[in-house]
Amino acid sequence: MRRQTKVPSPFRAEDHARAARLPTIQLGPDLRIEYSLSAPEPVGLYDVPLDELMSVIRRQVCDAWIFLGSDIVGGVQLMRYSIPAFMDAEEVLYVMDMDEQEESDLACALEAEFGDIGEEVGAYGDIVEIRRVWMKPISSLAGRSSDAVNSLVGAFCPDFALIVLKAFPLEYEHAFNSPDESFADLAFNRRRAAMMRLYTKTYSVQPMQGSHGEQGWMYRRRAE
Repeated sequence: MRRQTKVPSPFRAEDHARAARLPTIQLGPDLRIEYSLSAPEPVGLYDVPLDELMSVIRRQVCDAWIFLGSDIVGGVQLMRYSIPAFMDAEEVLYVMDMDEQEESDLACALEAEFGDIGEEVGAYGDIVEIRRVWMKPISSLAGRSSDAVNSLVGAFCPDFALIVLKAFPLEYEHAFNSPDESFADLAFNRRRAAMMRLYTKTYSVQPMQGSHGEQGWMYRRRAE
């Protein structure tokens, strides 16, 4: 299966055009990141009074476009979660299951690895999930995705408690609807294993224990 070359959402030119007043991170003479931040919002619980926002799980989205000159050649999407230290694991799992399956999967992986998510993770800072990374297959960009992600995390949430990601090759997003799913599954597992080895080197993350690690979940605590 060929690597994905079509620009995926939310990294298209039209997505970038809808964002306003974008901060810039310069990665080199011609390579830069422009990114936008959403307003923090409560997860799963709506119409929360402003004075109660600190007592609920909050989410913030960072969408970034990587430019080589004037061309979009990559993109990164980060999710930032603030979890109150007093919130027990059962409540975290319940709330994170309200809006989307990806957040529920994240909460289940964190609970399996850390147990009491609020006390063991949330008390020390926010969780940054590397939700999506895409780069054009250009030789001059080889290895630069880690520069982009690490620089973006440093600007978006430097005092994070945990960086977490799930290794998933984007070119396989629709592969399992094909007739030959057994081949897709074998190739997917090999590609995911290769990605996990790469992420260990580039992002200094390690696989989670048990089945979640086998599914591609990885993490790194912030160094004290």
